[in-house]
Amino acid sequence: MLVPLAEREAPLNIYADLTPSEYGGCVQAANINTRAEMVANLSEYFTESRIDPANVCFIVTGSDGKSERHAKSITEVGILTNDPTLSFIAEDFTMWYSGDHMVKKDITRTFDVNPHTGIPDVRHVSTVTGNPSTRSDTDVLSYAFGDRKRVYPDRIINAQHIFGNEEILRDAKRQVYVEATTPPTGKRIRQDMKVQLRDYKRSLADGGAQGVYHRQRAFSLEPAMQYYSEDKSYYTLGFKIPALRTIQRSLDLYTVESIMSGKLTIDDAVTFPTDTVGRIDALQRRGHIPIYSVNSNGHIGEAYDWFLQQYHAAQNANHRSGKAVAMPFSQEEFVTHQRTILSFLHELRG
Repeated sequence: MLVPLAEREAPLNIYADLTPSEYGGCVQAANINTRAEMVANLSEYFTESRIDPANVCFIVTGSDGKSERHAKSITEVGILTNDPTLSFIAEDFTMWYSGDHMVKKDITRTFDVNPHTGIPDVRHVSTVTGNPSTRSDTDVLSYAFGDRKRVYPDRIINAQHIFGNEEILRDAKRQVYVEATTPPTGKRIRQDMKVQLRDYKRSLADGGAQGVYHRQRAFSLEPAMQYYSEDKSYYTLGFKIPALRTIQRSLDLYTVESIMSGKLTIDDAVTFPTDTVGRIDALQRRGHIPIYSVNSNGHIGEAYDWFLQQYHAAQNANHRSGKAVAMPFSQEEFVTHQRTILSFLHELRG
């Protein structure tokens, strides 16, 4: 029997009909499916190329590594190797992906690539223990794309293995933690992480800079609007920087400083989940951090998922319209979760 149009159920709106934690679970499931598709493609590539994957590790970084990439975003893929003679693999994979196999796609339309080379980033993982003073910038894994102006150790810390030798990724994570905690690179890396966290937090906290990052408006409270645009002339990503990056960087910095103080070992840190809420839970179970904010009694994981859901809603609207968007949000819920984050940061530093 045909159901009258008025009686049919409206389609599920994942940005409004799901709770933040339910939404976070859906996003993780979607990311798992994406990685499974990549495994299938890479299996085919290694079979056809006859390259031994024992000395190579394909990874996903950024939001992919944290299992929170929105479906409209490009996958952030990287390549690690412990064999310098395999540096050609990024170019070889690009040629295969773009024309030699059934996908036949421009790789830049699928994957986020090294901005200097236009192909996936390939990094050499050192087998030397310690933090040699002779290491060049391109050898420092904490420098994104080997660029000392891009200090982002989290690209490796929160990366996930996709294909190849997973031990290479574990070695890369160990190397990053050594770089961040010992001379000659440690002081610079930690200082840059602190500056990043300060700027992220400033755009979230109450004050004259609230809602502004790099001179662009990310959100406002009067009216309660989140702003999203990928246009180069007005590039702003809503809650991504003020809320999500603030929590992420605070956890990165806490982990590094805990290794230095002896509260954690590098091997402890290497085994942490890569998703943000999972990292929070892992640190809480070890008794390192409060899961609930004392001042607001808010759950920091729930606050993170709320901002992730709101951010993705704006991102989705932008991609559907192709235009900059201003998306309303609940000011009351914002203030609740904002206070949870700020209280959490205070207790984390405490």
